[in-house]
Amino acid sequence: MRLDVNEGVSEVWSLVCAKFGTLRVQDVALVVLSALVIYLLRVRDHHVIRPQWRHNLNLSHYPNGKFPTYEQRLPLPVITDLEGDGISEVVLVNSMLTLQVLRLPPDGLSSVLPDLEVQSSTQLPSHSGSAGKSRLNQKETHAMPIAIETGFVQAYSHENRKQVIAVLLDNWTVLCYDNNLRLLWERVIQNTTDLHADYYMKSASLLVTSTQVSRGDRGLIIVGASYAHRSYDDQKPVRPFEDLEGGAEHPAKRVRAHVDAKNAATAVDNMTHFSTYGLSGQDGTIRWHHMPGDYQQQDQDEGPVFHWKLALKRTLGHVGEEPWQRYSDDVLKLLPYMWASIYDTRMDLAKLNKNKRSQLLETPKIEPALPGAKTKKDFELSTAAQDLLGLTSHHEEGVAYGGMKPHKHHEHVVNPNAIIIHSHNGIEILSLTNGRPVTRVEFLDEKAAFVDVNDDGNLERVSANYVDNNCQAEVASLSPALRVLYSGSICDAPGLFNQVSLSAIYSDTQPSEDTHVSLPPALIKSIAHRVAPWQHLVGAALPSQRKGYDAVFLTSTGRLTSYGPTGDFNWQVVLSSGWSEIAHVVQTGSFNGNEMFEIFNTAFQPSITAFSRQVYGPKTLLLSVGWDSVSVVSLADGTILAEHDLPCQPITPSIIGDYTNDGLNDVIIACPLGYFGFVLESERNYVYMGILSVAVVLTIMLLTWCFKPDQGNEFYEEHYR
Repeated sequence: MRLDVNEGVSEVWSLVCAKFGTLRVQDVALVVLSALVIYLLRVRDHHVIRPQWRHNLNLSHYPNGKFPTYEQRLPLPVITDLEGDGISEVVLVNSMLTLQVLRLPPDGLSSVLPDLEVQSSTQLPSHSGSAGKSRLNQKETHAMPIAIETGFVQAYSHENRKQVIAVLLDNWTVLCYDNNLRLLWERVIQNTTDLHADYYMKSASLLVTSTQVSRGDRGLIIVGASYAHRSYDDQKPVRPFEDLEGGAEHPAKRVRAHVDAKNAATAVDNMTHFSTYGLSGQDGTIRWHHMPGDYQQQDQDEGPVFHWKLALKRTLGHVGEEPWQRYSDDVLKLLPYMWASIYDTRMDLAKLNKNKRSQLLETPKIEPALPGAKTKKDFELSTAAQDLLGLTSHHEEGVAYGGMKPHKHHEHVVNPNAIIIHSHNGIEILSLTNGRPVTRVEFLDEKAAFVDVNDDGNLERVSANYVDNNCQAEVASLSPALRVLYSGSICDAPGLFNQVSLSAIYSDTQPSEDTHVSLPPALIKSIAHRVAPWQHLVGAALPSQRKGYDAVFLTSTGRLTSYGPTGDFNWQVVLSSGWSEIAHVVQTGSFNGNEMFEIFNTAFQPSITAFSRQVYGPKTLLLSVGWDSVSVVSLADGTILAEHDLPCQPITPSIIGDYTNDGLNDVIIACPLGYFGFVLESERNYVYMGILSVAVVLTIMLLTWCFKPDQGNEFYEEHYR
């Protein structure tokens, strides 16, 4: 019996080998051709961005009863897991100045968008604000919340930790709550009762860390903020020391009255100085502060490399503060830098070291400002070569789906010694233990972004220039002198032989670009693929290993354009998330006095945000939010993955986080009506891919059969037999 089975197998194997032996070259070519056609015509995964919930705001608490203006906007919501139970919460302040902790409701069958479930809430204390009257309700007096942050004051461990919530009010009051919104402590760190309506808080941020700077403390809460002068006429923010209307009684003019005219540009305004405080996480005791006058100012040496941006005015540094070029290796890792509004102010922790080459420039008279630095060797770079900020590897956070226990990304920084502050003035670096200034880099352009684009060790400015309807992306080197590295169009389709969508080529949107609400570019670690049709043959569609950053520009007409680190064009598409049409109508005066006119001029804020599909994954997607729609685009090739209409106009940058607890990032968009939560869903197109594969194979078989010579004619018998 076993012999019969072996003989049967041998016969089958011989038959198979005989069949393969009769294969011709054209048969193999047909198989390869079929596979290639199926790959080139493959059906991509289907993506949908859909609203999942809404959280309404009470519009009657706004002065106009319709929407908040720039100064009346609330802090961005925070998506986090407060209790460490694997379920994320949304922490926000509503228009009634109530601090709330919200959760996603269970799935229901209702056709109406559900509201978030309120887990806990508390009314913020009523204090006199810096404006002397409420910015939400003119009849009452309240201090406005400016920033919210959550974090751990206990060091990371395998035991479950619960986060605290820190809130900063615009009168320099700091409130600390536990995860159940029980007030732990309250601290007023500056007296602002004499400010009245002269100032508004322009830049502010909070950082909660488990780092201890004093024995017995439970963590540290770092607070940083600064005021700016307010115009008397239109109540709109203006730059400090600009010529203002309102006579000699204006505070800025009173400051200048006591300063010699030739030194006015370098005079210190105590209110506009970005002040920083380190508070004990246990009771709010001030452990250190960096206020105006704390460290005597001195002329700052420009260092071995001349920086043209810093030469716009004579730089005054603090005692012990050194030129940023001596820390350039680490400072460049803190980029990109971009600041357009208070929402771009942020703080982080880092391990900062001096450059190895700068050791030769050291003078023994300068006392190191960083903690624990007793000798020059303490400044040497770590041989571990791990990232200065962020995660050393991508991983999931959350026990619910197999990840680590909840934690903050700055807990990955080993032995941090510096606080990194991104504010409207630029990047300022302070010592973590005592707040002493270490170094700083000043940036004065609020419509540009700054980074080492091409990874050459130099700082570059990335900006969009709009002159006579000619829109150009420009990258310029700042050292040793201003020099344009490359420029390229962002308003027109570069050509048919590049990766340009059909909508970008045949777009009929001709209104002039709106510069009133123009956006700075987004800078992303280079991942773009050049995938023009003819480049398939040379394999250029494969992931590139280019070093540097891709610069992505969004214009008001909805054109989204990507350029590579060396100025090479990546791709261009046209999105529905533009605002040129409404801008054109507003500029013609057709909507004067209309609600849309007021929203566009005082509240509307478009945005582009790079994000990762997975929590803490690589940033491969871009979220574009315009006047009345939202779009999701692949940063690799510019494919428009999903688009959706918005019920109202966005008034803040979008918020990215995982509130569905599935390990994938979700989106929150704020508008005058309230907050709207969106989820991005993707589906594999197995059915369409199968249909396409069968269709391609059948088509090739049919063509082969149609063009196959007739076996009955003499020509076939003579040449093919």
